[in-house]
Amino acid sequence: MSSIDKLLIQGIRSFGPGDSEKAVIQFGTPLTLITGQNGAGKTTVIECLKYATTGDQPPNTKGGAFVHDPKLVGERDVRAVVKLRFRDIGGHMVTCHRMLQALQKPTKIEVKTVDTSLEKIGRDGQKMKLTARIGEVDREMINHLGVSKAILTHVIFCHQEDSTWPLSEGKALKLKFDEIFASTRYSKALDAIHKLQREKSAECKGYATELDYLKKHKLKAEELEGELMDMQRKVETSKAEIQRITSELRPLEERKQEMNEMYGEADSMKTRIAELESSKRELDRSLADLRRKISQPFTGSREELQRLRDDHHSQLERNKQDLAHVERQCKDASEESSGIEQQLSQLYHEQGRKEMNHKNHLQLVEKRDGELLSLATQLGMERFKDAAPFSSETVRRFLSETGKRVKGEEEKGRQEKLRFAQKEDELQKEINDLRTNLAQIDQSLKMRERTVAENREKMAAIERKLASLGSGGSALEGLQKELSSTERELEEVKSQTDITQMDEALEVLRSEKRKVEVIMSRLQQELSVISRQSSSRGALEALRRDKRAKEERYQTEMCSMEAELLTVLGHIPAPDDRDVPTQLENIERTKNRELQSSQEQFQKGRFGLSRLQTQLEETENQLKAKKRRVEGMDTLYCNFTSNNLEKKKQPKPGIELA
Repeated sequence: MSSIDKLLIQGIRSFGPGDSEKAVIQFGTPLTLITGQNGAGKTTVIECLKYATTGDQPPNTKGGAFVHDPKLVGERDVRAVVKLRFRDIGGHMVTCHRMLQALQKPTKIEVKTVDTSLEKIGRDGQKMKLTARIGEVDREMINHLGVSKAILTHVIFCHQEDSTWPLSEGKALKLKFDEIFASTRYSKALDAIHKLQREKSAECKGYATELDYLKKHKLKAEELEGELMDMQRKVETSKAEIQRITSELRPLEERKQEMNEMYGEADSMKTRIAELESSKRELDRSLADLRRKISQPFTGSREELQRLRDDHHSQLERNKQDLAHVERQCKDASEESSGIEQQLSQLYHEQGRKEMNHKNHLQLVEKRDGELLSLATQLGMERFKDAAPFSSETVRRFLSETGKRVKGEEEKGRQEKLRFAQKEDELQKEINDLRTNLAQIDQSLKMRERTVAENREKMAAIERKLASLGSGGSALEGLQKELSSTERELEEVKSQTDITQMDEALEVLRSEKRKVEVIMSRLQQELSVISRQSSSRGALEALRRDKRAKEERYQTEMCSMEAELLTVLGHIPAPDDRDVPTQLENIERTKNRELQSSQEQFQKGRFGLSRLQTQLEETENQLKAKKRRVEGMDTLYCNFTSNNLEKKKQPKPGIELA
């Protein structure tokens, strides 16, 4: 059970803020009585206990009435301290320290919490700081005291102004009792319990379903485990049986291996016997054939027979060498034939390419002649109009003459360009001078026109005055004087500005202006002509570039054609050489003859190759016939051997084969 031990108050209400004015109250057990006059601070002690335990200030203290008034001590701010020491529900000594500050503002007093801390004193007297946050201190105080905040506020440390709450309305009273007895928390806990019960019931149903499923699988697993045990026992039994049979078969296998080795030796001996018998029969047949072929028996000595045999072998070797030589010749002939065919195809291809190049060359020459004729017509070169078809020398002369003309035209163009540039500069200078003179003339003309207008206005004003005067009698003399002075001024103006001279000067200026405009229009026409000539020079430059490109293409074609002619004829013919077609025909006939001879050699080689292939086929047929005879003999021997083996493999009495 928790209990209050000591309370320190400083700077709260009637308790002063000085160190000498702080009050310390020691609470006794089991009861402490606080007595005193009105205003002595009894209620302040209860308010400090409530503030220390809950952190709530008393009601109606928003204007700073809870803290000592700074005006009473003549300070700008006052610090108030409430310190409570108590024993918690565990019997440990705990100290709660709260500090307030009242700051005097111009219109009000501002109160705020400066420091809050909670310390715990251990059994050994060591202080341990629990927390310094206001919210955490409030929660920790309730936990250490073991009493809810509602009971502390409404029951234990109830303020005298709030002590009539049991007599309040039903709704407010119910709220107070709900806070005191924590009925809302109980309801929430009950709802949480019901919700948890529903969740656990659903989980139990799921677990029950899973349990049934696991039971079924457990039974199935037990059945499978039993079957597995049975299968393992059967496997162990089968392994033991296999080991027993293997141990019984081991001597039989060894015996069988020995018999197979004996049968193998017998087969090899029979094979050797059959080979020897076959060789004997073959030798007998050869001997019989030789005896039949011998029409006249040899009666000479053995040495002569040996010499004849050696001669026969020598002749046979020579025949083999001749056959190999013929085969090599046939192979060489076939290779030469393939090479000739390849050369022939290359020659045909080269001939087609040269014919195509010749055709293209003729087309290019024809196109060149047409362009040269058109160019000669344009340039007025009459002696080249009837020179078609053009020879190389004619083309060179034409190009040389055209180049000279082009150079001359270029030189003329440069000179004309310089002349036109100089003329253009001169004309531009004249135009600028004329424009300057025209501006001056316009300016002087405007000034004179302005002077004439002013004089006319003055004359009109004088005439209006004369008209307004009329025939007045009394002021006639004064007006006469004014008229005479005005006439003098008019005469002076007329003498100063001669209108006729001014009109003549204006007419002269206008005529000069018209002349200048005519000169300017003429200069503009010349400038347009110069610009057209510059565009013509650009077109001429483009034609020159086109001509140079065509000349380069022509030179390239000529070089390629000369290289081909050098390859075919061995020399480059002259442009007026009329024997070039004849030479080409002779070269073509020579190539055709070479091709014909190559084809004849190819046909001979092919004929020899076919003859050798026929001989090879005959030899292969003979070899196949001999192989068939050997295979027939092998079949007979194998049948004979298998019959003997079957007879030998029959078990003897007393031996049982597994």
